[in-house]
Amino acid sequence: MARARLSHEDRVCGWVDGSTRGFLRGWCLSPDSDIPMRVKLVDGADIHIATADLFRLDVQRAYGMSGYHGFAVPLSKLRNGIDRRLAIFAVTTAGAEVRLAGPRTPRAWRRGRMREVGSIILKIDPGWRRGCISGWALDRSEPTRRVELTISNGFSRDLELRATRFRDDATGDGLHGFLAQIESGPRPLTLIDSRRGVILAKLT
Repeated sequence: MARARLSHEDRVCGWVDGSTRGFLRGWCLSPDSDIPMRVKLVDGADIHIATADLFRLDVQRAYGMSGYHGFAVPLSKLRNGIDRRLAIFAVTTAGAEVRLAGPRTPRAWRRGRMREVGSIILKIDPGWRRGCISGWALDRSEPTRRVELTISNGFSRDLELRATRFRDDATGDGLHGFLAQIESGPRPLTLIDSRRGVILAKLT
């Protein structure tokens, strides 16, 4: 994957995967630096600080970095569990806080774009202007197929990827997620079904 230049001031990408085996898991990074970021969890009146330094193979492959950008916070530390009051932030080296989205966050927070084109269901997560794009894609006519996507901004090298990451908000077996680093800027993005050459979405 070709590395992309970023222009967004936050320079943060990340995602909250959800809870598994007693831990709240996710990842965050700045594509400008391989240094693990701090994660701030606001649980009502309680504040917890963690470090995103666990290895994530999917993040390593998507960004060409070390991959040590995952976090896992024990649910036992969260007084209210995962509810609408829980907010999770990535903290930059300058001290700025960028809120992370995820499939179990409040609807107004995780609002994204979902559409159907032919047999393809496509969900795009919010925050794609920050230098990364994520979501999931499923072909209802071939639910075990991993959809191949082309992401184009019309002026630099296209990105080619397959939707193979696990997403607990995706239908079927859940292995339909995608994550890619993109070049920020004013130009729109076009997502294309690579196999059929069909435009799935245009993001402006």
